Amino acid sequence: MEKVFKESLARISGKKIDGQSFLDYFYSIFIDSSDTIKKKFEKTDLELQTKMLRKSISELVHFYISKKVSSDLYCIGQSHNRDNLNITHEMYDLWLKKLTQAVAKFDEEFSPQVELAWHIILAPGIAFMKYSYDHEDIHVDEFG
Repeated sequence: MEKVFKESLARISGKKIDGQSFLDYFYSIFIDSSDTIKKKFEKTDLELQTKMLRKSISELVHFYISKKVSSDLYCIGQSHNRDNLNITHEMYDLWLKKLTQAVAKFDEEFSPQVELAWHIILAPGIAFMKYSYDHEDIHVDEFG
């Protein structure tokens, strides 16, 4: 699955469709997916957010590979928990749904196997993020 994911990521990286990059397109469909999401992004600098998303995806992939929570992933989890950005479990599910929808548009070799690879690679990190929502007492050194 890791190979399928990496090949898909390579195919969409740097690609533009109708002047939009993969991440720009993702944000356009994600933000329009619900009023709650739209409200979360009202005052967001999308250029900065896109850079942060690149880093976040990298952290999720790193977690899948290493099985260790980096200090960066820990900080992302804490910043998104109920006491901070309040990103709920349902929002993560919608995030992944829209992310794979964007992959489907940008990856000319998109298939059920490619979609599954994205889910499998990102799932452990998303599970950590969801867990972090309710648990501020996690210590990164316990995982590493």
